[in-house]
Amino acid sequence: MTGHAPLPDRSRLRPRPAGPEAGFSLTEALISSVMLLVLALAAVDSMTAVQRVAALQHDFHGALESAVICSDVLERVTRQCGNDPHEAGIEAFSLLGGGAVRLRSDTTGTSAPDRGDPDGDTDDSYEDIIIRRNPAADTIEVTTVRGGLQTIAENITELGIAFLDAAGSTTASCSGATRARITIGQASGPYGGAGVRLSTDVHMTAHP
Repeated sequence: MTGHAPLPDRSRLRPRPAGPEAGFSLTEALISSVMLLVLALAAVDSMTAVQRVAALQHDFHGALESAVICSDVLERVTRQCGNDPHEAGIEAFSLLGGGAVRLRSDTTGTSAPDRGDPDGDTDDSYEDIIIRRNPAADTIEVTTVRGGLQTIAENITELGIAFLDAAGSTTASCSGATRARITIGQASGPYGGAGVRLSTDVHMTAHP
């Protein structure tokens, strides 16, 4: 007698209800996507803030460096203005229009042009110069008596050179001036960083 194979238990073939181990549901996937998007946006905002701070610091340091270099050059030439050991009647400074200033001194020339000791004139380099700010380019320019022009600083939005007497009052008299007050300023850079403004008093060695 031939036997028959037992029929399978159909209860085992029925689909089981989804449990925790069955994977993410559509709602859970959407929530996860939103959370990832929020984290990504936060990371982008943080990176943007860091880049902006770096740009602002770059602006500030660039402005400070330019202002310091300009101030150093102007201090050196202003300190010597009026130097006249041969008593040739050199006029120390002249206030020109537009904030420009002309400075004169006798510092070299006895050995050869631009060399040696003072020679009684202002024909050597940087003995007769004009300092001005070019508002079109925001630069500080020095023009020599020989016609040479040199840009000594860029991105400068303010330049002031005032001469003071012994009492601290502003004067246009070369004989009464004992010091010069130099003010240099630079507005904020392209990223909106803080500007820089330097002011210093320079004692004029030719006027004790």
